[in-house]
Amino acid sequence: QWGRTNSDGTKEVLRAADDKSPLHLAIGCEEPNPMMISLLLDHGANPNVRDVEQRTALHLALDFDDDLRGIDLPLAEVLLKKGADPSLGSNEIGMANTCLHAAVDHSEVDVLKLLLRYGAPHSSPGKGGYTPLALAARSGAIAAVQLLLEAGADPDAPTPAGKSARDLAVINKRAKVIEAFDAKRG
Repeated sequence: QWGRTNSDGTKEVLRAADDKSPLHLAIGCEEPNPMMISLLLDHGANPNVRDVEQRTALHLALDFDDDLRGIDLPLAEVLLKKGADPSLGSNEIGMANTCLHAAVDHSEVDVLKLLLRYGAPHSSPGKGGYTPLALAARSGAIAAVQLLLEAGADPDAPTPAGKSARDLAVINKRAKVIEAFDAKRG
């Protein structure tokens, strides 16, 4: 039985539920303890197990919608080091989307940097076939565009609709994005 003492001295027992693993509970408790999470991972907890909402431990650490405590980059890094898969979707971010898609959607550049550093697939098609670069180009998120280009994303790769990230930037009049694409080309 896993548990912890909160800052106010109360004991919090962590029990697996039908829809949550001990790792989900450890991350979702009032004050997550990185040492406990590392201990669970060191003893075989699978960071890619999903809860009823199809969230993994990484989805909980990258709480884009602020359901728990917001984004916890150090915790996300611990999970990535221990094999968390950033290419998995969830009900919250979309089952076809990756954590990289969600980082672009929420303009979370630091999350994007972390995920790319740990090998998140920069050109995976998500909902509607859009890659993270296509999403960034469409919205004009120049910092995300730059990071994705540096990681090797192709601005001319077509989406299933036949439009490339470059096409989306032109259609949406994203001049800075077009400049970044042209600089990459030349």
